[in-house]
Amino acid sequence: MQRGYLHQRMRQPQLALQDFQAARATGKAPPTVVLDEGYALAGVGDKRGAVDRLKEAIDENDAGKLDLTPQQRFDTRNAIGGLAREWGGYFSAGYRGARPASSGLGGAAITVPGDAVFSTAEIFWRPSDFLNSSTRTFELYGRLSNTLYDKGGRTASQTISNPCQGTGNISEPSTIDIAGSSNPGISGLPTTIGSLGMRFTPSTEVGLTFGLERQFNLGSATRRGTFSPDPAALRCGNDLRDKTAHYQTNAGSGGWLAYVTYGLYEGTTLRIDRPDWFTMEGYVQAGYSWQDMPAKFWLRDNATGVDGEKSSGRLKRDQAFGAGELRVGRSYRVDAISERLVFFPYAVIGADWLWNKNRVTGFDIDGSESYRLLGDTTSWSMGAGPGFNLRYWFREDHYTAPMSYLDLTTQYRFNIGGGQADRAKGLFINLTLSY
Repeated sequence: MQRGYLHQRMRQPQLALQDFQAARATGKAPPTVVLDEGYALAGVGDKRGAVDRLKEAIDENDAGKLDLTPQQRFDTRNAIGGLAREWGGYFSAGYRGARPASSGLGGAAITVPGDAVFSTAEIFWRPSDFLNSSTRTFELYGRLSNTLYDKGGRTASQTISNPCQGTGNISEPSTIDIAGSSNPGISGLPTTIGSLGMRFTPSTEVGLTFGLERQFNLGSATRRGTFSPDPAALRCGNDLRDKTAHYQTNAGSGGWLAYVTYGLYEGTTLRIDRPDWFTMEGYVQAGYSWQDMPAKFWLRDNATGVDGEKSSGRLKRDQAFGAGELRVGRSYRVDAISERLVFFPYAVIGADWLWNKNRVTGFDIDGSESYRLLGDTTSWSMGAGPGFNLRYWFREDHYTAPMSYLDLTTQYRFNIGGGQADRAKGLFINLTLSY
């Protein structure tokens, strides 16, 4: 057994398993050897065998043959639940009073975002005999996301420099006045995006996860819209003719997303040995998404509403991003209501960085068939403030600790940095069901 522990510390689970099994076969090993064998089985990737051994430990505890404290028994049941899980899913709905301004393909000068509710639903599968162990996690997943509610926004009244002055197309004053206007939001099925992907955590101790997914523009609003060329001469030529450029792709179109996430979690699981405990959780994520989609393009006469001849080309979008959030506080078990309800007040700080590049090829506007679009920007934001979290754990049995939870998070952030204050400040609410 002593040599088995050394093999575990040297990250040699197969040799540790052989020692624990040999020790147990002598009939002279202490009762805790069944736990050691169970965790060693998990370390070599035999998750089903590990579950059998840990369930045997619960049985021996019931029979009085293995002495476990209440927290040790709970931890063993928690390990059984984690190792037995081969599939799962979650649904999340989030409200953000402050969200990214739409730099989009429309190219609005200043947009004040409105209130919106976003949803995500995912189902994942962990193949028990492929890359999964007590220290590694590999998942295949499918996801649907959309906007459940969008109040819309408004463009503020403003005076801007005339972008068309000096282009040779329009003779106008150096500045122009733009009246304020309301922009209706789009929500429901037309905003749906689907994803199929995979993610892999080589070491749960390190906490790094690598992911790759293919996205699909399923909703009609995700695959059609307007765009504005970045070159002023092309954009002002459309203004002179009072025409707007439109595009449309198909439901099979979409892009790819590659990302890496580092997670930090301390005190985020349920404890039964004490009523309160220190909790810290956070993540840092960086990624790159790219789209190169065949599309139909045309110009619409704004005065008559008549569409011009459609042309085939390609719509290309690239985005790099980084985001992070850290929450620090103390968790309190609300025993007066339920031993499975945890209240977590905390202080939060969050930041993000975005880089966008959009372009069109194959659609001729005034002799140009390849050009960048408005909306190529780099921005970052940072916010901090107070928040609280309520989490209710459920779905447990004799052998497993709670495997699901319902989680409500509310926080209010103040802008503390970056040029995108509207993205960093305001009320943030998220409701998640993890099953």
